[in-house]
Amino acid sequence: MNVSSLTFSSTTGENRTLVTSSTAANGAINYQIRVDESFVNAFRRRNTATTSTNPTLLGDQTALATNYGTETGYYNSTLPSSGSLNQAGLATQGTRIMVQFNNVPTGVSLYATVRQLSAPAGSTNTAKATLVTTDAQGEGLFSPTAATTTASFTDFTVPASVAIAPLNIVNGSAMGV
Repeated sequence: MNVSSLTFSSTTGENRTLVTSSTAANGAINYQIRVDESFVNAFRRRNTATTSTNPTLLGDQTALATNYGTETGYYNSTLPSSGSLNQAGLATQGTRIMVQFNNVPTGVSLYATVRQLSAPAGSTNTAKATLVTTDAQGEGLFSPTAATTTASFTDFTVPASVAIAPLNIVNGSAMGV
């Protein structure tokens, strides 16, 4: 879904210390983006064992005709490694969501947190997403983005006035992240 009616405007800049110093100890979250599912279980983690604290952990999913609610289908790590049978059915990552920023003016730096954020008070949402490093099309294996500041934020490159922030679902059953 494309949303083109959002406008962000600031004449003075936000979080200037993040731009001028990679050792900045604080940064404020100025804007939050919420992404909602259009239907139940649209957002899926990679595997039943995948969690936000251990997003690469894997568990066998060997019960046939079972919907595990993950991107992985049938997966059995004890199958022979010849022909990569022990990788059959295993997804490379959870659901990937792309947030794209267009028409970013020259000289503007965009930052995203690499920390897990808590759900709003009173929410039953357990979903968590992790910012990942990808190619320009958002493709690639699961690779969590490292912070480029002490304050657990990372800047993302803005080539040709477009910036992307790819997120992977790593935990919970979601209605939104």
